[in-house]
Formats: sequence, structure tokens, C-alpha cells
Amino acid sequence: MARPKKYKISLTDDELKILKSVMRKKETTKTVRNRCQIIIDLDEAHGKILTHEQSAKTNCVCMATVNNTLSPNNRSDRYTKYQ
Repeated sequence: MARPKKYKISLTDDELKILKSVMRKKETTKTVRNRCQIIIDLDEAHGKILTHEQSAKTNCVCMATVNNTLSPNNRSDRYTKYQ
């Protein structure tokens, strides 16, 4: 039996727009792009919701990357510098 999701992601339209614009910028690193895509994949408010395993496979990253991206220690305002 699977454990319930520990962290739920529900992005507003503005947050989604910001993440997509960060992903499109030329100077954005692959690491930041992958993390933005993981957050978008797991967003419950927009479109199809992927599981953590599906998101890891789709983005060609390991499960640890998905879990680290979602942990509260990593969810800070550090991505705002790309705006």
C-alpha cells in the first residue's frame, strides 16, 4: 500500500507562468529546468497529475531528485533571481 503524498503542490496561474518563463530563459541551468518541470508535473491545480515515480522517469532523474525538490528545505525564493 502506497503512503499518502507528504507534500501537495497547488500552483496559482501566476506561479505556473513564472516557472514556465524560468524554463524558457537561455541562462537557466538544466538543474533548475528539471526542478521547475518536476514541480509543474506534480501540480494538482493544473492539468494531469503525475506520481513521483512517473515524474522521475519523464524527467530522467532519480527519485531522490524529486524528493529533494519537494522538501520544504529546498522550496525557498532562490528561483526568483531568474525572473
